Amino acid sequence: MSPRELVARNAKTVVSVIGGLINVVAAAALLFHYAPAELAGFGAAALTVLEVLRSVNVWIVKNEPLIEAAVDAGAELVTAIAHPHEAA
Repeated sequence: MSPRELVARNAKTVVSVIGGLINVVAAAALLFHYAPAELAGFGAAALTVLEVLRSVNVWIVKNEPLIEAAVDAGAELVTAIAHPHEAA
């Protein structure tokens, strides 16, 4: 899969990540300008975690069928390893 195909397949995730980066940079700049340093650092870290979780959620929703197929294949592999004589 080429980089172009990868970005096209995950376009919503890419947009989410870019928007999250812009949001974190803008909010962190304001926090460090107006809030006390210890609160600004915590606020920026918390916002970063939330943005990462949002982007991961977008990726999971977009790739849910792929994830389900991987889980099913993993379950079949575990069964085949646990019971090698029954797999055929």
